[in-house]
Amino acid sequence: MALFSDDFEDDSIDAGWTQDTGTGGGFVEERGYLKISSSSGGLWSTFDPAWLYQASISGDFDVVVRVIVNYDDFDAQWEGCGLIAAVDTSNNVRVMCQAGGGGVLDYQIRRQETVAGGSNEGASVDPRRNNFFLRLARSGSTFTAYYSINGSSWTALADPGSTLSSSANVDLGIFAIHPGGSQIEARFTEFTKFADFSFPSESLTEDSFDDASLDKAWFVEGQDGGGISETGGVLEIASSVNDIYTSSYQPYGVFQFEDGDFDYTVKLDHQGYITANYEKAGLLVELDRVNYVFVYLGYEGSLKVTGRHTIDNAVYVDDDPWSSGNVIYLRISRSGSDFAIYYSVDGIEWTELSPTNKLTTNAKVKVLLVASHFYTATPYTVKFDDFQIFTIGEDEAEIVKRSSMFLVFPQFTIQ
Repeated sequence: MALFSDDFEDDSIDAGWTQDTGTGGGFVEERGYLKISSSSGGLWSTFDPAWLYQASISGDFDVVVRVIVNYDDFDAQWEGCGLIAAVDTSNNVRVMCQAGGGGVLDYQIRRQETVAGGSNEGASVDPRRNNFFLRLARSGSTFTAYYSINGSSWTALADPGSTLSSSANVDLGIFAIHPGGSQIEARFTEFTKFADFSFPSESLTEDSFDDASLDKAWFVEGQDGGGISETGGVLEIASSVNDIYTSSYQPYGVFQFEDGDFDYTVKLDHQGYITANYEKAGLLVELDRVNYVFVYLGYEGSLKVTGRHTIDNAVYVDDDPWSSGNVIYLRISRSGSDFAIYYSVDGIEWTELSPTNKLTTNAKVKVLLVASHFYTATPYTVKFDDFQIFTIGEDEAEIVKRSSMFLVFPQFTIQ
């Protein structure tokens, strides 16, 4: 059989795929995603995954798939999903994310091979990502497995101690398993030949969120609950439990990579839900977990709009009280290695927030839209809209600098 690519855009599984639900698994294709509900079978003593495969692929190949999961689902050993090439039920090679073995329930990306019933593990990593790319290649009888966080830089996983060497035809596909654990759902997009693979090299410059499904330039990230839905011309983000004041935080939201200068704005409607301490939602630019720039509407004793620079876990903030309704416009710009933070009641006149110290970097960063709540609080949903490059209106509205003067803003009314 000739290998083919699939972007999962037609809401029905193509006839060239063979479906095997394993024990209790299932498949749904919708809005550009293939969703696989995991089988309760395994890939070790038995071969019983829920998998979708192209049968009897001959010769060399090099394929890529993007995987989207909630890594908090990986709470039992051997739960996993990924790419697999199977000569038969006793001989296969796979690159996957899974919960670790040996009593360690960490989330890993690894290469594994089963050779005549013996399981051999390759190198594993713990990237703590909800989105990543997996790649599996065969040249002659040699298999190579890779992973990537951004779809452009690839890391090869080490060969297991005993490798599967075969030039026989293989069944090549995508799988999900949960032996001994609760069922997980993995989503896959862009199953394609590596030679044809291209992920957007540039970030979105604007998104009005009116497509009924999230643009694939966005990645989804988060833990401990949370949710994403693009509906009714807005992006709804349900808040996640996390502590943004430590290096272990991971707010729930969407992000894209940005390299170079930018000046982004977004409209936020918190719907009156941000009313408890440590609830916050906004626009976040992250170099890493201890270095980031954040402008957000949050509650800390009262409702405030806050500009925050975190530099190696040292925190510098500047904030203003907020009493101008549910809707606020947020903005972060970078010129060279310098960042600036602004907010607005109407998207025309802007107030700059200036913490005493500011993060400086011209490295590639992530631009995120996020929402979070504290551990004891109730989840809530906020709406984002009109993510775009900042532009000055026709009246060339002035950027209002922070000063000691009292600023009065008109009430913003939702029509």
